[in-house]
Amino acid sequence: MAQAKVVKPQSKNNSLKIIAIVVAFIMWGATLYMNALMLSKIFYVIELEEKHYGTILRNTDVINYKVTNDEESRRKLKDWYDIDYKKDQ
Repeated sequence: MAQAKVVKPQSKNNSLKIIAIVVAFIMWGATLYMNALMLSKIFYVIELEEKHYGTILRNTDVINYKVTNDEESRRKLKDWYDIDYKKDQ
């Protein structure tokens, strides 16, 4: 007598596990890519800040002294930045 093989329903379950593992690896790769992209952008911003920090600091100092507009601020503008800022302006 020949015995009939019984097909187990686990084949569908195994294929779902394989699909889940593949999706997990794709998500892991996408996460690594996004992290690398963010790091490169952060390093780019840091590089820009290092290049332009002095200019930004100078501009904010000048604006601060012009807004304050007292005798000491006008003296600092004249001494440090060679800007002759009048009282009336």
